[in-house]
Amino acid sequence: MLEVDNIFVNYGQSQVLRGLSLRVDPGEVVAVMGRNGAGKTTMMRAIMGLTPARAGRVVFKGGDITKSPTHRIARLGVGYVPQGRRVFPSLTVREHLEVAAGPGSGAGWSLARVVDLFPNLGERLGQSGAKLSGGEQQMLAAGRALVANPALILMDEPTEGLAPLMVRELGKLVGALKQAGTPVLLVEQQLTFVLKYADRVHIVSKGRVEHCCSPAELAADADVKSRYLGV
Repeated sequence: MLEVDNIFVNYGQSQVLRGLSLRVDPGEVVAVMGRNGAGKTTMMRAIMGLTPARAGRVVFKGGDITKSPTHRIARLGVGYVPQGRRVFPSLTVREHLEVAAGPGSGAGWSLARVVDLFPNLGERLGQSGAKLSGGEQQMLAAGRALVANPALILMDEPTEGLAPLMVRELGKLVGALKQAGTPVLLVEQQLTFVLKYADRVHIVSKGRVEHCCSPAELAADADVKSRYLGV
C-alpha cells in the first residue's frame, strides 16, 4: 500500500531524515514513535509532498509519488490528519465536512457517518471551527480526512493535548478504521494508545528507523522504551 524507501529530507542546511524506510500493508495500523525532533512529522510531510524528499522514494499503491504535489497525492487516496488540527476558523463544522467530501476508494464515510462516530460534532454543525474545543477540533480534523474516503490515512500526533475522554473517542475512530480495513500510519507519543491499536511499531531516532517490532514486543522491551522513548 505505502512504501517509504530510504528517504532523505533537509530543512535548509539541516538534514532531518537520513535514510528512513518503512512500509504500511493493506489493512494494518503502523505506529511511528520517537522522541521530539526525531523526524516523525517531517516523514509525514514528505509522504504528503509538503516537504519532498531530496533522495529516496515514496511509493503509494505501486506508483512513485515522491515528487508529486500535495493535491495530487490527496486525490490518489491519501488522507492526512496533521499535527495541530489545522481547521479553518471561519468555516462551520458542516462546511468543513461538505467541502472535503469525496467518493474516494475508502469505506463509505459520509457526513452522517462521521457525526454518528463523533456525536459532539453533530451538535455543533453550525458552529465555526474557531468556537470548538481542542478535542472537538481534533475530531473535526479526523472527520475531514474521513469524508474524502481515502485508501490510506496518515495521523500525526492525534492525541496530543487531549483529555482522556477525547483520547477514547479517537480510539473509537482507529478501531473503526481497522474494522473497515483502512490502513493507518500513526505518529503517536502515547505508548498505551499505540500498544492498544497498532499492528506494528517503528521507532525513529535521528532521522531513521532504529527498531521495528510488534506492540507486545515493545511492551516487554524495557531497554528500547528507555533508550528511544524515555519511558
